[in-house]
Amino acid sequence: MTYEETMEFLKTHASSSRRKSMIKQGAPETTLGVTLGPIRKLAKTIGMDHELSLQLWESDIVDAQLLAVMLMDPSQISVALALSMIDQATYEPLQDDLLFRTLVAIPDSEALKKELKEDARDAFGRAYWSMVVHEIGHDKTLKADRIAVILDTIEAGLVVASPQTQWMMNRALSEIGFRFADYTQRCITIGESLGVYRDMKVAPGCTSAYAPAWIEAVLSRKRK
Repeated sequence: MTYEETMEFLKTHASSSRRKSMIKQGAPETTLGVTLGPIRKLAKTIGMDHELSLQLWESDIVDAQLLAVMLMDPSQISVALALSMIDQATYEPLQDDLLFRTLVAIPDSEALKKELKEDARDAFGRAYWSMVVHEIGHDKTLKADRIAVILDTIEAGLVVASPQTQWMMNRALSEIGFRFADYTQRCITIGESLGVYRDMKVAPGCTSAYAPAWIEAVLSRKRK
């Protein structure tokens, strides 16, 4: 499909209610309001198309950028391009898709992680901790000394971290807690001591982001 055909498809699948919801979540006013169902279906039809993905990304329309992430070839993304895209991705669901689906798989992912770690901007801190979360969930050889460093960093910095960074640091804490039994109690203790998200209100049936509650909820499901 051409860029023009793809954009026409997105426009014809736009929903005003979806647009309002996305804007409320932080998407820009240029948002069309396309649900993920049609976007995923179109991505499956097109397959990987890196050239088209870059055109869609440059549109600055979130719906097109969500599709772009699904079409990208991580092997063709440099650290400089990755940093530029992170800077542009202000809508958090787009940030997550971009990081977890694509940027964790680029050839120089470790160099990207280093660049993000050294950048004080909140979105970049969130991106760095997204890569740490991916490391926790996918590195089957994660060693005790690396886990200790991650937990020490979280314990020292979670309370004072900027909002987006704090959210992903807390997720890293919780992920270690329910993935590594030897560290579950320490993660719970850190969460209880720091109290981040302790008073978070959640809808019935939903799980709080408060690390001790999150860890226990996941472990409880695993025991069933």
